[in-house]
Amino acid sequence: MSRSQSGLGPAGLALAGLAAGRTSGRALVERSLERIERADGVVNAVIKLDPEGALRAADRMGEADTHGPLLGLPLLVKETEDAIGFATTHGSMLFRDTPPAFRDSSSVAAFRAAGSVVLGKTNCSEFAWEGHSWNRLFGATLNPWDVRRSPGGSSGGSAAALAAGMVPLATATDAGGSTRTPAAQCGLLGLKPSGGTLSCEGQPGELDQLTTGLLAGHPSDLRLVHAALLTGGSSPTRPRVERIGVERIELRRRLVGEAALDDAVGIMLAAVSAQLQELAARLGVVFSVVDAPVFVEVTPDDDALANLALDLMSFLGRRTIADHEDVLDPSIVCGIRGVENLSLDDYLALRRRRLAYRDRLDAALESTLIVTPTLTVEGLYADGTAVNHGSAMLLPQSTTNTNIHNWTGHPALSLPAGEFPSGLPFGIQMTVSRFGDETLLDLADAWYEMFPWPLVARGYEPYWAPDD
Repeated sequence: MSRSQSGLGPAGLALAGLAAGRTSGRALVERSLERIERADGVVNAVIKLDPEGALRAADRMGEADTHGPLLGLPLLVKETEDAIGFATTHGSMLFRDTPPAFRDSSSVAAFRAAGSVVLGKTNCSEFAWEGHSWNRLFGATLNPWDVRRSPGGSSGGSAAALAAGMVPLATATDAGGSTRTPAAQCGLLGLKPSGGTLSCEGQPGELDQLTTGLLAGHPSDLRLVHAALLTGGSSPTRPRVERIGVERIELRRRLVGEAALDDAVGIMLAAVSAQLQELAARLGVVFSVVDAPVFVEVTPDDDALANLALDLMSFLGRRTIADHEDVLDPSIVCGIRGVENLSLDDYLALRRRRLAYRDRLDAALESTLIVTPTLTVEGLYADGTAVNHGSAMLLPQSTTNTNIHNWTGHPALSLPAGEFPSGLPFGIQMTVSRFGDETLLDLADAWYEMFPWPLVARGYEPYWAPDD
């Protein structure tokens, strides 16, 4: 069964089975291990496993101190995040000999506090820098929808594992689209929360831009995980997320810049326009197509990338970069070289522009939902190059609509919106005012009810189905 008819997604259904006594924590872990063994030899999403540790943790579920809304659900962790007992290599040769982590990252700690069981780690691009999931340590993760293609990145390993039904939960991060672009290419929901609402400390990109991202196949699972992490994964002083009023829906081709869309993306947008008119009618709001982007200049995307490069340079250290340039991905070296000579005045000017971009997007989003394609290209090949866009490993920022949200702090959600003639999923991105995250979750519910999508890739089964 490819779509849940019960109102619950695979994670929620597994929890219901557990509560009803139809399954056990050990059985849930064993199901994931069997799915991984069967599917991952082709997809290469899962790069590390600890079956014995996960089974021991599942067996302890009956103890008095075990509890939480995600109790018993198996979890895979992105390789840039710390999980106790696993080495965090960031997909880099620089960290191939790093010892196992003795602590969890904030999001992993929140998942554990909610009761989930860590199975292992998922693949990503080196230091989560690129929009694919290839690195020299672990090779390329492939898209379950089409193994000639990439699942996107940098959280592509987690997205591929979910799209292949290997697990009910997998972590993601987002510093420029690393949750949303894999969601779009794997037929999933991908939420980049409002800045400051979910902690994601200790990784490159943490300064201003990085946030915990959420991936799920079904809206109810997305809501379940969001609620669990808000409870256990953030600072007590986090901003409040809420529902906000939307009076208009605008469909735009781009948020930043005026670069063209792939022909296939433009064709898909025509169908989405009709669907959005239906959504607007259901919500009782105005719908329009707006030709102009919010930001004609490309500076917001350039500044966001520069800030990430500066943060990665600080994380690694100039001496380390100079001494080990030969083992770093060339696109990382290129990015750092572009910012290593920025002056303090240059940096402060960049920071001031950020506030101006935030204010302008605030104004554009007042009582307005802006919808764009998540990516402006049909997809990526397995090595990370864009379909129909040559062979440059460092993809142009114009291939996505995702960078601006990390720079300004606005929430954004990628939703499945059909399939290209090639069979790859097509994703649209919804953007609302800052801290309107609950509105995006409500929109995901409405979109799925009106236009339901397959919960996993063709040829795969959801981790849990209503008749299990």
